[in-house]
Amino acid sequence: MVTATFVHLRGKVLFLYVNAEKAGLEWSRAEARKWADAIIAANPSVGEIAAREAYAPKSGIDWGSVGTSAIIGGIIGAVIMAIKWLVNRIKG
Repeated sequence: MVTATFVHLRGKVLFLYVNAEKAGLEWSRAEARKWADAIIAANPSVGEIAAREAYAPKSGIDWGSVGTSAIIGGIIGAVIMAIKWLVNRIKG
């Protein structure tokens, strides 16, 4: 199982992946949430970025402001995870 988490941090998007065995789905979700919360707490936004984020939507992604590189990064991450899943499935 893989839990993918997107974190908006200092005006950038960070992708976090937590891997677990099939029975570990709830664990991977809890760990991903703790990991994201710890990263956000350790890297607070300041200045102009903090002011922009204060007015950003609190849920969902504003695709107009994410940028091409973030979208490409997400696609690359999804392709890598799909390949990993296929390799694990073939191995049995």
